[in-house]
Amino acid sequence: MYLNRIVQKRELEQFESSLADHQKAIMADGLTIVERGVLEHNMVAVSHLYTSIYFTQLGELLGVVDAMKAEKVAAKMISDGSMSGSIDEVEGILRFHPSKAKVE
Repeated sequence: MYLNRIVQKRELEQFESSLADHQKAIMADGLTIVERGVLEHNMVAVSHLYTSIYFTQLGELLGVVDAMKAEKVAAKMISDGSMSGSIDEVEGILRFHPSKAKVE
């Protein structure tokens, strides 16, 4: 994880401006590979800062997605084991569970 911090949207845009066109291809989920990677990185960074967060707040914090997209990404990350947490769909909250995984 990059310095255990959230990568801001302007930093992502600055980095993407240095990429070639083929590196900016939009994937099926509507994000570029870089956006997807930064989004997942930021989701893990948020899990170190919060114990729970509303998806509306999470979407704002992440800067590149809305609440619905943030929920979909969180669900995928939880299901594939890259993040430990649970989703309360009724309340619209993501609850992070402490992970025993080693942070690199």
